[in-house]
Amino acid sequence: MGADATMSILRRASARLHSALGFDEQRLARRLRANGNRLVLVLHRVLPPEADGDFSPAGMVLAAPRFAQLLDRLGERFDLPPVESFLSRFPEPLPRPSALLTFDDGWVDGVRHAFPEMRRRAIGGVLFVSVRHVESGALFWPERLRAAARRLDPHRFRALGGASLPARRDARGWERLLTRYKEKAEEEREEILGRMERESGGPPAERRTVSWEDLRSAAAFGIEIGSHGMSHRILTRIPEEEARREIADSRRTIAERLGTAPRLFAYPNGDRSERLKEIVRDAGYAFAFSIRGTPGDRFDLSRVNLHDRKMSDRRGRWSDARLLRSLGE
Repeated sequence: MGADATMSILRRASARLHSALGFDEQRLARRLRANGNRLVLVLHRVLPPEADGDFSPAGMVLAAPRFAQLLDRLGERFDLPPVESFLSRFPEPLPRPSALLTFDDGWVDGVRHAFPEMRRRAIGGVLFVSVRHVESGALFWPERLRAAARRLDPHRFRALGGASLPARRDARGWERLLTRYKEKAEEEREEILGRMERESGGPPAERRTVSWEDLRSAAAFGIEIGSHGMSHRILTRIPEEEARREIADSRRTIAERLGTAPRLFAYPNGDRSERLKEIVRDAGYAFAFSIRGTPGDRFDLSRVNLHDRKMSDRRGRWSDARLLRSLGE
């Protein structure tokens, strides 16, 4: 038995023990106490099973039937109030445990598959959009990389990209590869992707990100539109003046196109700094969301990332225990 298989068995045994002893419930209770009875969830893509994840990494995808199950489970445990009610008393604790659904990037499948399910249950939420992807309809770079990978043989992929091609369903291998590409300078990454796309025939033609009209439809579903920057660049890795433009220009553009200036901002990749929080505040936002946030800080609200693996057992079946563990992470 290999080291990875041994570690996987040990992790599963540890998880079962934690569940049996009530540690997962305790951890979720601590998270709620620290955050004023508020739990903010972040999702990316909600896709029908036949889409097979499209071109997105496994850590970004939730199957549409599973999303409906998730809404029902959350409704059994939490209040799911409108965004305004969830945030209006901040940082004063809410009287009951409450959850807020947020969606990052601006994928059109949210409008098609997620928001109708939420509307049927009278659940609101927030959609954070990258303005240039709304305007252009372009894919984000991880999807561009995976789209090119499907058309290139492994040897050519390595020659063009300088890294081995993971198997399509090797989630950990893809996580490592995407982390490696995330750490590259933007210009280098774009040069590599350009070479791959020229040789593989270019990215898919079908639009996958929302349009401005889609965003107007989302608002009709009770979804508040927030900013995820102009181009989804990681703000801690670019000069301050460029970060300032990403934050302020996105707010102004959304206001011009939709008629309402967004009050909510989500840091791309969850990366922020004290200086960035000041810039977000000065740009006119009322709240900002990261991942590992700071309790009581309205410009650093924590969120829990959810996807299929966060609520499934190792055989891919729905798991209440796995979901509980994920909510407290």
